[in-house]
Amino acid sequence: MKTMADIRRIIDLYDLHKSYRRVARELKISKNTVKKYVLKVKDVQGGLADEILPKNREITQPSRVLTEPVRQNIHEHLESNLERPKKQRITAKRIWELLVEDGHRIGYSSVKNEVVRWKRTNAPREVFILQEPRVGQRAEFDWGELHSALEEHGRNCILLFSSCPFHSIDLPAFIIGRRIWK
Repeated sequence: MKTMADIRRIIDLYDLHKSYRRVARELKISKNTVKKYVLKVKDVQGGLADEILPKNREITQPSRVLTEPVRQNIHEHLESNLERPKKQRITAKRIWELLVEDGHRIGYSSVKNEVVRWKRTNAPREVFILQEPRVGQRAEFDWGELHSALEEHGRNCILLFSSCPFHSIDLPAFIIGRRIWK
């Protein structure tokens, strides 16, 4: 909603240019906004309306569909999920379907947003703890198969690899397996 000073500026420019589009471009507002206020001023001048800006403007908002009982219902479904295995948990879409079956008029995105809000505060989180072992306490070990092709013959080797976090030396080892002929 514009102030009376804004409306006065719109009317002055309209009286000067006689074009909704030009006034809108100059003030960087919608052409429909210019037209609305110009017509309101004309109605007041012609005696069809009492005021340009209503003093007690009533705003009627649609009723909210995500009421407290609906929110509680969503939370109950999510809390029952905590006890179920991961593959058997109920999804936001299924919760929405259950609410619609119960007669609630609610959109899927409203349910999904509530599920996301609930999960941020209540859902268990996967946590990784950085391990800082003492010197000499821990080593890492891995292995794999390695195929080397030298000249006409190929060999399979098993590669063993060990590493200690506090040493700059990594220790690879090869165990030569059976010979493979091409």
